[in-house]
Amino acid sequence: MKNPMAFAVKTFVLGHAISKSLTHPYEAVSIDGVWGLRDKERSNPKNYRKEEWVGWDIEPSKLVRIATENTRGWHFLGAMIPNNEDPDAGRDAYKELGYRLLSTEPLFVQDLKRIPNKTSPAKISRMKSLEQSLAYAKEARIKPLPNSVLQSDSTWRHYLATLDEQIVGWVSSIQTSTGATWCANFVVREAYRRQGIGSALLAQMLRDDRRQGVSHSILLSSHTGAHVYPKLGYQQIGTLLILAPKKRA
Repeated sequence: MKNPMAFAVKTFVLGHAISKSLTHPYEAVSIDGVWGLRDKERSNPKNYRKEEWVGWDIEPSKLVRIATENTRGWHFLGAMIPNNEDPDAGRDAYKELGYRLLSTEPLFVQDLKRIPNKTSPAKISRMKSLEQSLAYAKEARIKPLPNSVLQSDSTWRHYLATLDEQIVGWVSSIQTSTGATWCANFVVREAYRRQGIGSALLAQMLRDDRRQGVSHSILLSSHTGAHVYPKLGYQQIGTLLILAPKKRA
C-alpha cells in the first residue's frame, strides 16, 4: 500500500457506491483527482439523490470548483484530512468558500494481521437465507437484499447478531476492486450494547475478510464508535469533514 490515504479513500467511495445501489444504481466517478458519488442516469431529474464529492490532498477551492461544475443538484462535500493536518483549518477554509460543517467522521484501517478473539451472548452468523434477509430488512427498515448477495461466493457479506431469536445487531463487508473491504451498516441495538456483541460481529467479519484474501478493512466511524474500533485492531489515519453549501442553489 504505497499511499494509505488514496487507497482508503478509493475503497470507501467504491464500497459506498455499492451500498447505495440497493434502491437505484449509484456510481463513483473520478474527475481530476476528486471522487463523485451519485445516482446513475435517471429518466426524471427530480429523482436524483444528493451527490457527494470527496477529495483529499486537494485545495479546498479546487474541490468546490469540481463539485459545483459537475453536480446535477444538491450536493455535499467530503474533505478527507490526514492525521498530520488540522481538521479545524480545513473547516475554516471551506467556511470561507460558502460551506458549513455538518459532521466529522474518523477514517479507520485494519490490516488484518491481528484479529482479536471476541465472544458475546449473541449468536453471530453470516446472512445466507431469504428468511434472514426479510427479517433483517424489517429490523433495519430497508428494502430486502437481492438474492445475489446471499450466495456463498458473494463479495458483499452481511452478518447478524441474534439473541433469543431476535436480531439485535448487524454489519456488512463489501469487497472492492482495491483488494480491500468497506465495512458498512454497523449497528447494535441500544438495549444490547456493552455486552461485546458489536466486537464479536466485527471480529467474525474480519476473520472472513482474511479468509477471502482481503488485504485491509476500511471504515468511517461515529465519534462514539471511534473508541471501539481500536480494540479490534483498527487504526485511525484521517478525518472526513462532511460539508454542505450554506445556501441551496
